[in-house]
Amino acid sequence: MKSSMSEHIMAVSIILALLCVAAAVYVNDLTWVFTSIFGLCFLLVPHHFTKDWGSSYCGKIMMPLPFVLAAFVILAFTLGNRFSMFADLWPISIVLQAWAMMIYSYMTIIYINNHLTTDMSRRWMLVYSMLIACTLAGLYAYYIFLFMYCEGYPVFNDPDHSNFIYNWYLMEQMTITLFFSIFYTLYLKFHLKNVPRRVLLSYTGGNSNE
Repeated sequence: MKSSMSEHIMAVSIILALLCVAAAVYVNDLTWVFTSIFGLCFLLVPHHFTKDWGSSYCGKIMMPLPFVLAAFVILAFTLGNRFSMFADLWPISIVLQAWAMMIYSYMTIIYINNHLTTDMSRRWMLVYSMLIACTLAGLYAYYIFLFMYCEGYPVFNDPDHSNFIYNWYLMEQMTITLFFSIFYTLYLKFHLKNVPRRVLLSYTGGNSNE
């Protein structure tokens, strides 16, 4: 039953990740497009190696993901422009994206542990997951800068010398992601502490009592 639940969560997560791409295009926030494509790659890793569409990560890892993705899809399509970049509700979008990125990053670390010549401790798995999530948010700054330039923001010279707001636009995603990634890392630490390591690294959708 536990394995079946993980399979359902995986299937729903893949569908919602695809919907996130559509929602991101709708609100003109390509950072969510990048995040969703990155996540889809690692959501498909269990199937790639097991050749079984019923394969999944540990249920406790997957559990929050559908709720996070569904929240973004619903809010993006219902709030529209208010949920787009630099809008008043954009910080909520960043908070949701940071949570999704932490889960996707943890999947990345599972892949690295399983298929590359490394063997990280549970603590380092969390640390590197946070590092990947924050690194992606940092890379998005290049896209955000290009977006601001194309939209006509005075990113180089502002005759009114009021550059603070534009600097905050550029740093907002990285700052919020860093803060909430720490919170999410602590959540995962305690949420996964009773899950055996072999279950965390498996592609069979197990849980803590297997």
